[in-house]
Amino acid sequence: MKKSFADILQDFDSVQKRKLATKVPEWADTEGLQTVSSLALEQCSSSATARYKAALAARIIGERKRPCIADLTGGLGVDSWSFSQVVPKVVYNELNTKLADAARENFKLLGCGNISVSNTDALICLSSLGQVDLVYLDPSRRDKAGKKVFLLEDCEPNILEIKHLLFSYCPNVLLKLSPMADISLVAERLGMCLREVHVVGADGECKELLCWLEKTHRGGYTITVADLPEASFTFRAADEAAAEPRFAANADELAGKFVNIPGAVALKAGCANLLCQRNGWIRLGRHTSIYVSDSGSFRIEEVLPFSNPNIRALGRKYPFSEVTARNIPITSEELKRKMGVASSDNTHIYACTCDFTDGSSGKYLIVTHRDKAQE
Repeated sequence: MKKSFADILQDFDSVQKRKLATKVPEWADTEGLQTVSSLALEQCSSSATARYKAALAARIIGERKRPCIADLTGGLGVDSWSFSQVVPKVVYNELNTKLADAARENFKLLGCGNISVSNTDALICLSSLGQVDLVYLDPSRRDKAGKKVFLLEDCEPNILEIKHLLFSYCPNVLLKLSPMADISLVAERLGMCLREVHVVGADGECKELLCWLEKTHRGGYTITVADLPEASFTFRAADEAAAEPRFAANADELAGKFVNIPGAVALKAGCANLLCQRNGWIRLGRHTSIYVSDSGSFRIEEVLPFSNPNIRALGRKYPFSEVTARNIPITSEELKRKMGVASSDNTHIYACTCDFTDGSSGKYLIVTHRDKAQE
């Protein structure tokens, strides 16, 4: 039996509500919240990343009396809602009328009496406010055809064109960018006013890149790795450049040690050598972001030269294995097919290029097994 249009809409609403409850669980028990569209829900912040931004915004603003945050690209309103919990006044602005109307009703339902709603162009909204303490911008990362874009000048609004105008109304700008954006390129384009970059992740994924721009700042920028809910750490690009990676003396030295794989957030932040320095890890190769240490979940059992006979032999010996290829001319999927193995939670085989302290290097197959005693 075909579903009626009303039933289809009801199913859509149910799916949207489940997605919203997963992304912003604090909103789950509030009846009547509007999500407007799948795209709006997809693009909104999670409550975890919104709380991180709110804490950062509170630190930026400091002890000012009656501070005000202007969220000029409000979207579904999750960030404005979170800002409203740390400052007495928030201005939510959204060019899309449907989103702005929905946010206005949602804020009422959520009891956010300190958020005022504006539905106009971002700069028109800001000029009507006069001076504010912090402007927050999450530029749209889709072009007119709906395709995703990553360069600053391709986003809307273009921060490079309006930065000087923003600074005429506020001393600080907090900018949310795509997690795909290149940090070095972003820093170069934003200029000397860039004070802090925050690489924020959750659930094992890099979620967003936050940039704090301060009008009078000229002291370089720091990078903070924030892999929620883990503790964060901060460094400068010069710290990474000065850090010396540690390597094993030879392939035999790797046996018995444990493999450590940094999360996506740390890799995005570009602190590959600092991970050795801060954690006491050994890096397998200069261009291989796999590390070994004296503790972990997967212990190295075998280290073999990368060759077709060894690939076939390991496939027969470990028919159930996860396979990862790094910094080697074969993909993980291709290697897995070549080995003919099925997935397993207990064995993981790595194929990678290793560098050693004497300057030599080579391609190896590294077999690891889960060590339950270490878990």
